[in-house]
Amino acid sequence: MISVTVAAHGGRGKRVVGGNLKAYGSGRLSICDLDIPPEKLEIHQKSNFSKFWSNLFEKLLALTLVLFQTCFPFLNRLFEKPKQDNIEARLAARRSRSLKLPPPPIQKLNAKVLLEVFSYLEGSSLVACEGVCKRWRKIIEKHVDELPKVGKDQIRILFDEGEIVIYPLDSRKTSTRYPMPNLQRLAILLRHLSTLSLFVRGLIPIEATPVLRSLCNLHLRPQQIYFIWSKFSVESISLLEELIICNAETLTDIGFEECSPNVYLSDRLIFPIVHQLQSLRIWNDAKSGPHNITDATLAQLTRNLEKGCRLETLDLTSCRVTSTAIARLIYAWALHPSSDVSITLNFCSDVYRCDVLNQLSQRSIHLQNGKLARNGCVLTISC
Repeated sequence: MISVTVAAHGGRGKRVVGGNLKAYGSGRLSICDLDIPPEKLEIHQKSNFSKFWSNLFEKLLALTLVLFQTCFPFLNRLFEKPKQDNIEARLAARRSRSLKLPPPPIQKLNAKVLLEVFSYLEGSSLVACEGVCKRWRKIIEKHVDELPKVGKDQIRILFDEGEIVIYPLDSRKTSTRYPMPNLQRLAILLRHLSTLSLFVRGLIPIEATPVLRSLCNLHLRPQQIYFIWSKFSVESISLLEELIICNAETLTDIGFEECSPNVYLSDRLIFPIVHQLQSLRIWNDAKSGPHNITDATLAQLTRNLEKGCRLETLDLTSCRVTSTAIARLIYAWALHPSSDVSITLNFCSDVYRCDVLNQLSQRSIHLQNGKLARNGCVLTISC
C-alpha cells in the first residue's frame, strides 16, 4: 500500500494519509443546492395538505374569538388591539433617545483604518468581530483572505461519510466533527480557517467542479493536499490545477490515491510546485491504466536534490517513469543527502530493479537490502 512517513505527518499519528481508512455510509452534498447562491436558498414550503389544515385552524380560532367577544363583552380588553398612533409615538420616542447617544469613536473610522485594525487581531477575534454589526461583517467578508486565520492541523472533508472533521494544532485537544452542509455553508464554515493538511475523500464527478471551485476561493494555505477515492470530471481538472497553483506558496506534499481519470494526473498537474515538492504519492490498484507522471517530474526532483532541497517520500504506482531517471535521482541524493527518503515503485512497467542497481554500481553506489546510508540519512527503495 501507500507509504506514509513521519515527516509528512509532522510526527502526529492521528493525521491520516490514505491506506488505512475505510468508508461507511453514503453522506452526500445536496446536488440541487451546489450552485445556488446563498440568498436563493429557501426553506421548503409546506405541502398543500398541511396548508389546508393550517388555514382551517386559523379560521376556527378567529371564529371562536368573535363568539367570545360577542357573548362576553367584558373580555374585549383582552383582545383590544393597541392603537396605531400609540405604536408610532413609542417608536418616535425610541428613535429620539437613540439619536441623543453619540456613536462610539470606533464607528467613525473608515473602512481602510478598520481593516488595518483587523489585521492585528487573531482569527478567533475576527470571528467575534464579524457579528458586531453589518458594516464590520462586510469589511471582513470582503478582505477575509488578507486577514489572519485560525490555524488547524488537518481538515478532512469526507463526502462518503457525510461529515467534516477538523483537527486543532494542539494535539491534546480533540477533533471537531460537523455533518456535511451544502456547499454554501461549507464555505462559510471554512473561510476563517487555515490548515497544514487538507484531506478530501469520496468526491464524485458531479460534485467535483463546484467543490474544487469553492476550495480555490477559500485559500486554506495547506502544506499537504491529499485526495482519496475521488473521481474528477473532465471539466474539473482545470480547477484542480488552479487549486494547486493557488496554494503553491505553501504546498510541499501532494497525493492521489485511487483517483480517476488517470490520464489527467500528470506532470502538468505537479509542475507548479515540483520545485519545492518534498512528498509525492500517486497510488492505485494498477487496473485503471497508467498515470502520466514521467521522467520530466523526476528530472526536476533530481535538480532539487542537487541544490540541497529535501525529498522525503516518492510513492508511484503505474507511472511512466524509467530506471534511468530513478538511478539519477538516487545518485543525486547520495551526493547531497539532506533527509531520509522512502522511494516506492509499483507496477511501473519501465522500471527494473536490476537496471537501477547496475546503473548505480557503475557510479560506485551500492545498496544493501534496498537501503543506502549517507551522512546519517537513509534512502530506502522498494520496486
